[in-house]
Formats: sequence, C-alpha cells, structure tokens
Amino acid sequence: MRERKGLMWGSSIFFVLFFITIGCSEKEKENAQAFITPDITLSDTELPIGSPLEMSYQWMIEDQMPPLKKDYTVFVHFLDQEGKLVFTDDHTPPLPTSQWKPGEQVEYERTPFIPYSPIVEELKVKVGLYHIESGTRLTLVGKDEGKDRAYLVGKVKLLPEDLRSLPVYKDGWYDLEVTSEDTFEEWIWSQKAAEVSFVNPRRDAILYLHAYSPADELGVPQQITLYLNDQPLESWQFTSSGDFLRKITIKKEELGADNWIDIKIEVDKVFIPVEHIEESEDTRELGVKVYNLLLKPAPGTPAARK
Repeated sequence: MRERKGLMWGSSIFFVLFFITIGCSEKEKENAQAFITPDITLSDTELPIGSPLEMSYQWMIEDQMPPLKKDYTVFVHFLDQEGKLVFTDDHTPPLPTSQWKPGEQVEYERTPFIPYSPIVEELKVKVGLYHIESGTRLTLVGKDEGKDRAYLVGKVKLLPEDLRSLPVYKDGWYDLEVTSEDTFEEWIWSQKAAEVSFVNPRRDAILYLHAYSPADELGVPQQITLYLNDQPLESWQFTSSGDFLRKITIKKEELGADNWIDIKIEVDKVFIPVEHIEESEDTRELGVKVYNLLLKPAPGTPAARK
C-alpha cells in the first residue's frame, strides 16, 4: 500500500510539473516575441516646460503576430541623459490589446503636459507594453538600448517655460497645492466662479483646460461654463468624476484688440468637502480642480506684427 501511495504521489507531482511547464511555456511564448512595432509622432521636438505635448501613437502589428491573450498597459517614459525617469504618460490604449489583430495598425492620440521642473535638456522617449498585475514586459520590434524591453521612439528637448501662455490668476481661486515636495504635480481649485487673464496672442489660439470635476462627490451632474471677455465660450456637463482635457480653438477675431483677454470658469454646483466626507473639516466651496490652464497660438498661424 505504501508503494502504491508513493507511486500515486509521484505521478501527481509529474502531472503538476507537466502543467506548470506547459503554463510557463505558454507565458514565455507570449512574452518572447510580440511582432508589434511601436512608434509615435510628436507635435514638436522642442517645447517649454508646462506645455501640452500632442502625441500620436502607432502600433504596427505584423501578419504573423498571434493574438494577445491578455490586456497590456502602455508605458511611456521620458528619460534624462543619465536614464533617470522625469515623467510618464502610462495609459491603457483605447482598444484593448487582446483585441489587436494581425496585419492591422492601432492608432490614437494623447496630450500629456510636460511637468514644471528645473530640468531643461533633451529627453529620450521610450515606450513598451507590460502586464499590470505581473509587471512582465513584452518583447517588441524596435530599438531596445538597455535590453529592458523599453523602445526608443523619439526625443524632445525641454525649454524654459513660456510665460506668455500662462494665466494670471485673479478672483475666485484658492491657494496652489502640490502632492509633495519631491514631485512636480500641482493644482489649484476654483470657486463657483473664477477668473484669469492671458496676454492676447493676436492670432488664432487654443485654450487648454486640464482639470477634474467632483461630480461623483456631489452626487449630481456638474455644469461647467467658460466665458471669454464676458461672452459665453463653451459649456458642458459632467455626470461622473474624473480628469478631463478640453482644447478649445479661439479665432483671432474673438480675442479682441486689447492687450489682455479674460477667461472665466463657472460651475452651477460647488463641492463642500465637510458636507460629503466624514471627518473632513474643509469648508471650502470647490468648483473644479485645475492642473493645467494655458493659451497657446494655434499651430501654423503667423505671428502677430509688433
């Protein structure tokens, strides 16, 4: 009986090891070589810190590529000359990788903002795909300098910030906040109505508003309205919380002839933390949480005469 039990135990171990081996082989097979070539197109290769960076992603999937069984996350690393990570644009692609098909090309656009930092130099842009649970990176087709499955797809040179595109905060704002002294992430909350002024670029321009709406915390939709020189510019509604980016093109004629233009952000409902969050003592009336607010000349428009 003991010999039979030992035989059964040995057989069980064999089958367990067999299936583990098969499982590892399948995992290694998927991670060994994914026939996908990553590429990006940048709006510009030289940009001031704080600027929006328009990025067009392209993922070329070769015909012999077997379908991916998992959904992978895109990592996008901006690295300094010493290889130190400066900032990222990690994200989930709009079309999950498990739905990518052989012979197709997956394309989409994103607009990260270059964080405010003392770094003014050329950065390398490297991308790749990784599984968020295991951290495993796929081997792709491209230039893998560090043999770490991070593929060089471009470079961008950081310049000193462009003060002409920054807002002058006027009435209706709370103090600037940051996550910690070790990071460059910062934001400012508006009140029910808040005003800023910009230098008039005197040509077609784009207003960038990267912010957060506390609609979930409110429990009801929040309406946001923008005004340009006291005239309605754009209005929209949020039914759930989340970060958003609005890019609003403004014609030269709409900007007027004055040296400065005024933008007002107004919400129909404010979020008061002490009324919605247990143990909160924050009595502020919060409108939207603004990360980036810029007015930049539209691409391709001629500079105004001085």
